[in-house]
Amino acid sequence: MRKLFLLSILFLVLDCTSYEMEKSEQQQESITDPLIGIWLWLLDDPYSGNEFFDIEYKADGMYIKRENTLNNESEGTWENKGDNLNEQIQTYIIDGVENEASFNEDFNLVTLTNKETGYIILLGQEDVD
Repeated sequence: MRKLFLLSILFLVLDCTSYEMEKSEQQQESITDPLIGIWLWLLDDPYSGNEFFDIEYKADGMYIKRENTLNNESEGTWENKGDNLNEQIQTYIIDGVENEASFNEDFNLVTLTNKETGYIILLGQEDVD
């Protein structure tokens, strides 16, 4: 009977340790800005039509935008104005313009709304091969 009790306690301790490790991993992920990475950019612009880009937001506050149709690259700057990277709504300054970012719960799809023009930009995170 005592062995059964000790075995139950052992399983409980292991289960709690596993939960704490998973919780710790989730907290570590939250220290990285959710915008960092490579995204597929779909710009819904009523004046020029839809244009497709790859855009890479880097941790140093720079981004590189690559057009898919031409060998054309441009660079710019970005900054997150918030302090809670777990929030699904974030405020970014991209090239000096305020944008509201609405992430889905998995943080792999984001809608950016330009506060000056009202343009909506959809970004879907690219899978890294």
